[in-house]
Amino acid sequence: MPAVAATANADDHLWAQAAYRKSHLLNGEEVGWGADWSLFRSATKATEDRLPMPNLYPSDKTGGLDVYYVGMVWARALWDIRQILGRALTDSTLLSVYPALIGWAIDFETAAENLIDSFRRNPTVSAAQVRQVLEVFSNRNVISGRSVQAVAQTVDAAGAVTCYAGTPKELLRSGDGGVSWQSVALPAPAQVGRGGVALAALGPDLYAATGERVYHFGGAAWTLLDNGWPAQQFPLCLRSVDGALWAGSTSGILEFVPNGAPSVGVWQDRSGGVAFSVIAAAGFVTPAPLPAGGNHPGMALIGLDRSESLGYFSLRAQPAWNLLRVISQNQTNGWMLCLETAGNLLYAGTLAHGLWRQPFTHNGAALRRGQWEKVVEAQIDAGLSVLALAFHRETLFVGTTTGLFGLQWDAQNPATAPVWQEIPLDSGNGPTAAPLIRSVRATDSHLLVGTGQHGVWVRARNGGNWRNQTIDF
Repeated sequence: MPAVAATANADDHLWAQAAYRKSHLLNGEEVGWGADWSLFRSATKATEDRLPMPNLYPSDKTGGLDVYYVGMVWARALWDIRQILGRALTDSTLLSVYPALIGWAIDFETAAENLIDSFRRNPTVSAAQVRQVLEVFSNRNVISGRSVQAVAQTVDAAGAVTCYAGTPKELLRSGDGGVSWQSVALPAPAQVGRGGVALAALGPDLYAATGERVYHFGGAAWTLLDNGWPAQQFPLCLRSVDGALWAGSTSGILEFVPNGAPSVGVWQDRSGGVAFSVIAAAGFVTPAPLPAGGNHPGMALIGLDRSESLGYFSLRAQPAWNLLRVISQNQTNGWMLCLETAGNLLYAGTLAHGLWRQPFTHNGAALRRGQWEKVVEAQIDAGLSVLALAFHRETLFVGTTTGLFGLQWDAQNPATAPVWQEIPLDSGNGPTAAPLIRSVRATDSHLLVGTGQHGVWVRARNGGNWRNQTIDF
């Protein structure tokens, strides 16, 4: 080890290069241990120098050298940032943001956002340097700092529609269907890395999970909804269901029902004694058989627990969470990312195993799950990552790592097979190439789409021209 330590003192060497045999040339390419662990090589190999898909690493393995290779994407990004900001500032900032990585819902984007947030708060780091850091992550396919993480729409009593787009830095709103946008400052989080945002609307009211808690936005100011919110928990997702607000947190699921005013109410813990990080939630309704009849409202969740992404379901009235069947025995490929419902059907988007669905039934005494069925379409790569889902009026909108698709049923003949179609994002200058879709919301008036690098897109629900607002950080 003394020899290793002595070699590692030089900035242009890595300890692994000293500890293992040197690389060699093969067909003009440097290969071997030295090249594998080099921080400053010029290669652009997917899974080692850049992620094969933004923020995601679909692999058949969760161990072995593959895990270390993809870790080098992060390590090489940090090395590049060192060249911009210097060793001392980069290393000390990196160590300071580790406490912000809470819960199991951590990915490349979250870690990068933490680092960017800390640099923005540092008065010695210029705006130009922050932009350089953003480009470092972008070049390695770690999309951060400019994603539209959430979209939503409110409608007031007079019928006025307002569209919203949530980013790590600000909330954007438009009252004219995306023609113009105004910036609204988000509540400032006390800790680094709490600037992510999730949005949900209840009629005329907008709610946002940001800055460590959930807030109501009244059009001019934010109101904190902290009554009953557990200490040391942070919101990860929001979902409005039948007049109630459901929030997934770093260790459970909570429900908020406004009581006379949009910001008045008490959070109720609906975790049922089960602790997991909830990254997605969706409500569904299951009819019971006659003669009893009636509908039974349910909830479905994605809970992260250590190295697993698990689905849960329960009746809403008295949550007692039951496990959904696993989509794939390969826990990496079948990792669930998002949920949506259509009646008693639950849809799930996965990391690298496409789109799946299953029905729920009620036998008059208990809620029953069905079997997962894969939704297959030749136009969509079966191994594609499905990042966002939204159902509205016989159409399921599917946001993926390479674009937006629609799955449409015939309302007059619901038993017939649905029709797939790609929905290009084109504002008049030609379709955007392979846009990463982060968020989707469909309403009676609009289709709203948030992307990883191409801003927010709005068009009329039934078609027409897209309006695009890019995000400049």
